[in-house]
Amino acid sequence: MTNVQSEICNPKSLRVLIVEDSEDDALLLLNLLKRNGYEVTHERVEKEDAMRSALQEKPWDVILCDYKMPQFDGMRALKLVSDMGIDIPFIIVSGTIGEDIAVECMKAGAHDYIMKNKTQRFVPAVEREIREAAVRRGRKEIERELDNLAMVVKHSSELIYLAAPDGTLVFMNEAGRDKIGIPFDQVAHHRILDVFPSDYRESVKRVILPELMKSGSWQGDLQYCNIETGAVIDVYASFFTIKDTSTGTSLYIANVSTDISERKKTEKEIMHLASFPQFSPILILEIERGGAITYVNPATQRALAEMGETDAALFIPKDIHAVVREGRISEEKEITREVVLHGRTYTEKFCFLPVFDVINVYAYDITERKLAEEALQRSEEQYRNIFNDAILGIYQTTPEGRFLNLNPALTRMLGYNKPAELINSVDDLSIQIYANPEDRGIFREILLHEGVVEKFETQLRRKSGEIIWVSINAHVVKDTYGNIVCFEGTVENITERRRVEEAIRLSEERFRNLYQEGPIPAFTWQKRGEDFIFVDFNRAMIQVTNGKVSDYLGSSAVALYNDRPDILSNMELCCRKKSIVRREIVSRNFAPGKLFSVFYGFIPPDLIIVYTEDITDKKLMEDALKESEQKYRSIFENTIEGVFQSTVDGHFLTVNPAFARMHGYESPDEMVKAVTDIEKQLYADPVRRDEFTHILYEHGVITNFEHQQLKKNGGKIWVRINAREIKDDENNILYYEGTAEDITERKNAEEALRESEEHFRQLTEQSLMAVGIIQDGVFKYFNRKFEEISGYSADEIKGWKPFEFSHTFYPDDMNFVINQIKKKQAGYQDVVPHYYFRIIHKNGNIRWIEVYSKTVAYKNRPADMLTLIDITERKNTEKALRESEERYKTITEKTISGIYLIQDGLLRYVNPTFCNIYGYTRDELVDKLSPLDLVVKEEKEFLDDKIRQRLSGEKESDQFSIRIRRKDGEVRFLEVFSSYALYAGKPAVLGTCVDMTEARRANEAIKRSQKELRSLTAYLQNVREEERMRIAREIHDELGQSLTGIKIDISWLKKKLGDIVEPTDPIQTKIDSILALTESTIATTRELSLSLRPGILDDLGLAVAIKWQLKRFQEKVGIICMLQSDVAEITIPADYSTVLFRISQECLTNVSRHANATKVKITLTGEGKNLVLEIEDNGKGITKEQIKNPLSLGILGMRERIMGLKGRFSINGEPGKGTKVRVELPMK
Repeated sequence: MTNVQSEICNPKSLRVLIVEDSEDDALLLLNLLKRNGYEVTHERVEKEDAMRSALQEKPWDVILCDYKMPQFDGMRALKLVSDMGIDIPFIIVSGTIGEDIAVECMKAGAHDYIMKNKTQRFVPAVEREIREAAVRRGRKEIERELDNLAMVVKHSSELIYLAAPDGTLVFMNEAGRDKIGIPFDQVAHHRILDVFPSDYRESVKRVILPELMKSGSWQGDLQYCNIETGAVIDVYASFFTIKDTSTGTSLYIANVSTDISERKKTEKEIMHLASFPQFSPILILEIERGGAITYVNPATQRALAEMGETDAALFIPKDIHAVVREGRISEEKEITREVVLHGRTYTEKFCFLPVFDVINVYAYDITERKLAEEALQRSEEQYRNIFNDAILGIYQTTPEGRFLNLNPALTRMLGYNKPAELINSVDDLSIQIYANPEDRGIFREILLHEGVVEKFETQLRRKSGEIIWVSINAHVVKDTYGNIVCFEGTVENITERRRVEEAIRLSEERFRNLYQEGPIPAFTWQKRGEDFIFVDFNRAMIQVTNGKVSDYLGSSAVALYNDRPDILSNMELCCRKKSIVRREIVSRNFAPGKLFSVFYGFIPPDLIIVYTEDITDKKLMEDALKESEQKYRSIFENTIEGVFQSTVDGHFLTVNPAFARMHGYESPDEMVKAVTDIEKQLYADPVRRDEFTHILYEHGVITNFEHQQLKKNGGKIWVRINAREIKDDENNILYYEGTAEDITERKNAEEALRESEEHFRQLTEQSLMAVGIIQDGVFKYFNRKFEEISGYSADEIKGWKPFEFSHTFYPDDMNFVINQIKKKQAGYQDVVPHYYFRIIHKNGNIRWIEVYSKTVAYKNRPADMLTLIDITERKNTEKALRESEERYKTITEKTISGIYLIQDGLLRYVNPTFCNIYGYTRDELVDKLSPLDLVVKEEKEFLDDKIRQRLSGEKESDQFSIRIRRKDGEVRFLEVFSSYALYAGKPAVLGTCVDMTEARRANEAIKRSQKELRSLTAYLQNVREEERMRIAREIHDELGQSLTGIKIDISWLKKKLGDIVEPTDPIQTKIDSILALTESTIATTRELSLSLRPGILDDLGLAVAIKWQLKRFQEKVGIICMLQSDVAEITIPADYSTVLFRISQECLTNVSRHANATKVKITLTGEGKNLVLEIEDNGKGITKEQIKNPLSLGILGMRERIMGLKGRFSINGEPGKGTKVRVELPMK
C-alpha cells in the first residue's frame, strides 16, 4: 500500500480521493479547492472495490466521502480505511445527515463532517486535517528516532534522561539511575526537579527551565543529588528540547550530563560568574557575608535608574541584612515576600547559597499583574454575588438543550436542591423541563435568528411534576469567531401572576353575570365632573320598570333629580366615602309611587352601582309589625329565635332563653347542664348530626339545615339551623355557633299546602299559558296548553323517561335548557329565570317558546315550575325586521373604521367605532358637537382648512393625520380620509378615521429597541477589538519572540554540527527541516497577529493601514488596488479608524468572493465636517435583492457599525459596472 506515509511535497498541491455518486457535487468540491489556490489531482469512486483499488495504487492526501450512496455509504468506507490500516484525513461531506449521525461517523473514525449547503468550512477543514495528519506522522517518526536514540544511550557512561514538557521523567539510562539513586521501575514516579538538591530546585524552576523552554537549549554546570544518600554530584549539563518537526511542538526535555565533580572544585569562581543571567528581565542581586552587594544585573540597574535611585540596597529588607551580618546564611534556604518600592510591587525571592556563602536575590515586578488580579477578583466576587443572590433564575445552556450553569434561584424554582443535581439529571430541556416541547423549539429558532428573546412566556415542569408559568429572557453568547458558545439568560416565575390574571378575569365575568342576571334590580351611574350620567342597568330593572328604564340611558342625574337634592346628596356621599350608602326612597321616575330600599355602592374609579329592592309591601308589613310590637313589647323582651354555641364533640357552651323554651326547658342553664350529648339527647335521627358536622367540616358554614329535634318531654319539633365554625388564628375549630328556628308550624302548613295542590291544578288547566313541573328529569305535572304547544298527548308525555323530553328541544338550544333545568333542581343560584328557546313540534315545525322558570317545593323536594308562552309569530316578525335593519347597518355599524358626516359645522352622523375612538356616546356627538371640538387646540385651524377645502370643492378627497382629544382627555393619533358628499341636498363632508395611536407607540418602541441594540452592538465591537488587540500583542510579543529564539538556537546548532557531520547526514537534513518549519511557523504567527489587529493601524494610522491592506490583498488575489487619501491621520479618532479599517476589510473580502472584479479603488477624504470612505470595484455589481436580503450579515454588520457612530452608510451596484460602498462619519 502506498498511503501509509503519504506526504504533500507542494503545500498548494493536493491528491484527493472523492467517494461520491454525484459528479456535480464532486466538481463543486474540486472548484472550492481550486479557488483557494490548490492544484488538485483527484479520482472519484462510488463503490467499495473501486475505493480499495484506488487506495492500493496511489497515495492520497485526503478522502472526501458522501454519507449515503446507492451502492456504498460513509460508514462502510470508514471501515475499509480502518481495515487497510491507512492514516489519511477522512471527511464526510453530505447534505442529509443530522448531528446524531455526524457524531456516529466521528466515533467511527471520521475526522470531520461538512454540510453541502455550508461549504464555507470546507477548505479550512481540509487544510486543518492535512496539518494534523502531518503532525501524527511526525510524532511517529520522532518515536522511532527516540527508540534508536535509546539504544545508543542505554549503556552510555554519561548521565542521560528524558522528561515530558510538564517535567515528569520518562527515561533515565543506567549511569543516570546509578548516580541519582532511582530504581528502573521508579523513574516515571519522579519529576525533573527531584534530581537536584533542594536549594537548587527553585533556581532550576525559575531560571533554567524557563530559559530552556524559551530558547530550546541550555548548557551549564549544575548539581545533582543522590535521592537515596543525599550526596551532591557536580555535573556539566546540556539541556535541549526535542520538538515535532511538523508542528514545532515540544515533545521532550532531554539532558546529557557529565560528572565534573573534580573539575568543579577548581572552577568555582568561573561557575560563580556564569550563574548570573546578564539578559534576564528579572532583577538579580548577590549579597555576600557582611552585607556587601557584590553583583546587580542590568535589569536591576535599569529599575534603579527609573526610580531615580543608585543604591541597590533599597531592595534588601532589614531582616535579610541581619541574617547576613550574623552569619546565618547556612541556616536559611529561601524567603519570598512582596515589597512596595516607589509605587511598584515586587515579589522578591532570597535564595541562600551556603556553598558560595552568598544570597541571591530575584525580584519580579508584579505591579500590573497585582492590579489586574485585584480587579478580576472584585469583578468575579461581584458577579458571583449577583449570580448566587439573584431573585431571578440565571442560566447558561447549550443550543441543544443541556444546562451548563445555573444559579440557586433557578434550581429552587425547578424544585431541585443543588445546581449540580439539576445539571447532571437533565439531558434535554425540551423533554424534561418544558411542559410543551414545541415551545423550546420555537424559543430556540427565535434566539438563533434574532440573537435575543425577551419575555418568552411558557410552562416548565418542576422535579415534582408540578407545572409553573415562567417568563424567559435570553441572548446568544458567541466567541470571537462568531461561533455560538451558549444561550444565556434569566427566568422569572410568573405562575402567581397568571393565576391572579385568571382569577381577575373569572371574577369580572362572574360579577357581570351576577349583575346582569341577578334577581335584584340594579343600574349604574358614572361620575362626570359635578354630575352623574346613567350608563347601565340589568334585566331585572327592565322587568321592574316594564322597559321604561332604557328611556333614561345617558340622562344626567342633575337634570333628572333637580328637585330631589337628597338623591344627589346620597350619590355624592357614596363617592366621597367610597363605601355603601343605604336609603329608602319613593320612586318617581322608574316605578312611580313605589317604595324602594336603595343601596349605593362605589366601584373605582368613577362608577356607582345602585341596587334597589321594592319594599312597599315589606314596609307596610313592618309598619304593622311595629304597631304590633308596641302592643306586645312587654311580652317579647327577648328574641324569638334560638341561639346556641356548642363544642365539636357535642355539648352546649351556651343557649339563649328562646332556644331553651323551644326545647321545653325552664332556663338556659338547665338545658346546658341537662344536655351532655347533643347527638343522642337532641337529634331525633342521630345520623343527621353526622351530616350536620360533615357539612360544617367541608364548608365551614351550614344554612337552612332542617331536621327534627327532641324536646325535654320527648316530643319532636322541626327546626331550621344556620351555623358556622369559629376558629382561632391557627385555623383550629373552637366551637360551633348558630341560630335555630322552630319551623314545626311551617312544616304543618306545607302539608296543608300540598292539600291545596289539586286546587292549583284546576286553575292551571284553565290557563292560556302552558305550565309544567319537572322533578328528577320527568314532568310531574303539565296542563292542557302544554300538550297543545308540544303536540304530544298526555300519555306520550307521561311515558317519557328522565330527560327524554329533551328530544323536543332544538339541538342548538338543548344543552342550555337542560343545564338550566338541572341547576334549578339542584338548588343553584346562578340560573336564568326568564329565557327563550326553540322546540320541535310533534309535526316537525320549529316553534319559539318564552319561558318563566321558578324553583318550587313539590312533595317537599325542589322542582322546576315552567311557564311557557308560544311566541313563534312574534319571533318571525322580529327576525324579518332585524334582517332588514342588519342589511342597512352592516357596512357602517360593523366596520373597524370610524365613519362620520359633517354638515353646517356639526356632526350629523357617527358610527359606533367613531364613538369608541372619541369616548362619547352617539347622543353626545350627533347634532351637538363640531369636529373642531374633538381635536387638540393646535390642530383646530388645520382641520378647519381641511373641511373648508372639501366643502368648497378645492379637493374632492384628502388623507391626513391629526391629533384628537377623547372625552376622558386622552390624546390619540388618527389617520383620516375625507371626501365631498351631498346629504339631504346640501354639501357635506363624509369621511373615515382609524386610530393609529398604538401603531405609533409600537413604532416608537421599536426605534428605542433598535437604539439600545445598536449601543450594545457598538459596545461588543469595542470589546472584540480590544480582545483582538490583546491576543495579537501576546502572539507577537510572547510567541513570536520565543519562536525567534528557537530559530537562533537551531541556526547555532546547525553551524556547530556543520563542523563535525557531513552535509548529507540525516541529522543535518532534519535540522534543515526543523529550521524551515520554524521559519514557516514564524511567518504564520506574524500573519495571525496581523489578521487579528495589524499594529500598523495603531502605530501609523488609518491611511497607511489601508494602503498596507490593499498591497497584501493585491498580492494575494491579483486584483489591482488603488488608494486616494487627503486626510491627516491626527484628525481621525481611534474608534473611527478601527471601524473604517474593518469595513474596508469586509468590502475587500466581498470583492474577492463575489464581485469578479479586476480593480478596486478606496478613497479616504474629508467633505465639510464629515470623514468619507468610499470602496469601489469594477465587478459584476451587487443587486438590490442582495442589498435588502436580511441574511446579508456582512452588510448588516457594516451598517450597524456606522449607525453606532451616528454616520451614514450606503451601498449601490450597477450590473456589469461594479459596486460602490460609501461611509460618512461626522468628525468629532
